[in-house]
Order: sequence, then C-alpha cells, then structure tokens
Amino acid sequence: MANQDGFDFEALKALNLAKYIKQHCKPMQVKKAQAGIVLSDYKLKGVKQACVFLPFKKMKEAEMLFKQIKANKEHVLKKVALVYVKVGKQDIAFSVKKGGMTTGDIKQKGDTFFQSNFKLDIKTAEEVVENVTPVVEEVATKDSSGEQPKKMTAEKRAKVKANMNAMDAELAKISKALKLD
Repeated sequence: MANQDGFDFEALKALNLAKYIKQHCKPMQVKKAQAGIVLSDYKLKGVKQACVFLPFKKMKEAEMLFKQIKANKEHVLKKVALVYVKVGKQDIAFSVKKGGMTTGDIKQKGDTFFQSNFKLDIKTAEEVVENVTPVVEEVATKDSSGEQPKKMTAEKRAKVKANMNAMDAELAKISKALKLD
C-alpha cells in the first residue's frame, strides 16, 4: 500500500475494519512488532474507529511514516503516536516516542480494539512496573533453594546499588514521559 511518497493513506481510508486488519494488522505482525503508529479516532471507509494500529518490525520504518503523517497532515497530530511496542503472551505495552497521545490515551482508545481482535490487554508503564516489583523483591529475599541468601561482598553490593540507581533513572524518565510528575 505504498505510493511514490510512501504509505498510501487514501487506500487505507477506503478499507473497512476487517480488510484493514487482514492487510495491515495481522495478529502475527502485531506479535512481531517492535514499533508502530497509533491513530485514534481514524475513519476507515467512513466509519470512525477509536484506534487504528500500524505495526512495524523496526523503529526506522515507523519514524518515516510518522514524518509522512506530519508533513502531509494525514491526521491530527494530537491523535497520533509513534510508539515502541513490547508484546507479551496476553498483553501489549506501549512507550510513546513522539506524538500527541500518552500511553493512557492509547489504553483508553485501544483497549477494546486489541482485546477483541488480538486477545491482548494494553499495559501502561505503571502496570508493568507494579508487576515487576514483587518478583524483584521475592528474588532479593530468597535464593533458588528457598533459604536466605549469603551476605554479599562490598563489590557486589556496589554493583547492585549502581543497577538500582540506573533503574531509578529509567523509571524517572518514563514517569516524566508519561507526565506523572
């Protein structure tokens, strides 16, 4: 669906939801996606869809399409997001790189779309962090035999502290990107 300028949005708008999923958003494409474009309130064949997702294996391809959307004013930029994608067995997580949408907006608009078409729940960064924290605490208190771990050396303690500081910095970046502060 490409024309001389890149992606053909006129052809996309002419598709109904079922044909769009069959051509652009197959379940296997979604599961292999590393990046993508999320369009909210987009019209397919004259019917307004709450969420339209265009998956890509590489961020570079998604960035090129985002630039095309921006340059040609294909859709309102407040309703477009260039995202990193992480797909699990039963969920999908988005991290917004550019655009006017937040992960909360994507969750609100896309929950029904992803659940009904791909059986995937959208997770926000906060939910991902909440799910990881109990596992980290459990691993920190017990080793594989279920016994209390031996005392760490000063060198290992310093490495753990450095890793924790790096994780705190990443979480601060995520919360800033999600505008949680």
